[in-house]
Amino acid sequence: MSWELDEYRNMYARAMIEATGPDGDGKYTIKSAIYEALNAALYGGHNGGSVPDLVNRVLMNMTSTRMLEQADVLDVLGRRDWEQGEWKVTREIADLVAPQSEVEPVEPFCAE
Repeated sequence: MSWELDEYRNMYARAMIEATGPDGDGKYTIKSAIYEALNAALYGGHNGGSVPDLVNRVLMNMTSTRMLEQADVLDVLGRRDWEQGEWKVTREIADLVAPQSEVEPVEPFCAE
């Protein structure tokens, strides 16, 4: 199930941070899928990629844009007449790609 992948990813990221320290490369582990998607979209990566698909996925997952029509968001951002929106989107993207030195433990599902 999809949550099992999240549980595994979380456990692996915490182990990497513990092994490399909070300033080591482990801080990039929890967001490595995001980094690979960016690499693939921008440079082709080993899996290929699509800039429009990446932009749409990012917009769908940001709190400031997920409830809005993506075409409308891209239109006003492209015209640069949504100053508050540009500020918010820029901050959310920075948070999305920022390395993470701490990962909260996720309890795995256990049927009782």
